[in-house]
Amino acid sequence: MSNNMHPKTRLTIYNDYNPESRGFGRGIVMLLDNIEKTGSIRKAASIMGMAYSKSWKILTEVEREFGIRLLERDGHRGSSLSIQARLLLDAYKSVLDELEKTADSAFKRHFKELPFD
Repeated sequence: MSNNMHPKTRLTIYNDYNPESRGFGRGIVMLLDNIEKTGSIRKAASIMGMAYSKSWKILTEVEREFGIRLLERDGHRGSSLSIQARLLLDAYKSVLDELEKTADSAFKRHFKELPFD
């Protein structure tokens, strides 16, 4: 088996069956992590190369879809994650970690015998 082959696990959580739903996945996770680090939606968006308006739209769509408030906004002082956002983020990361371990184990088990160089 090639040493470069590996699985990539992605997880998106949906709160409804609407195919137009944004869901909660790696993009919003990155945005929330950056907001937590910087204390600012604008700075987090900038780090990601995203317009502030787009980040604001994403945040409000996810809040509406999940029926929670993601941020505690303090005007010019910035933003911090709400308790609900922290719980959702922690649960997401825990599930993703378990999925990655399972995928890695299954990958090694099923791909070890393939004659790839």
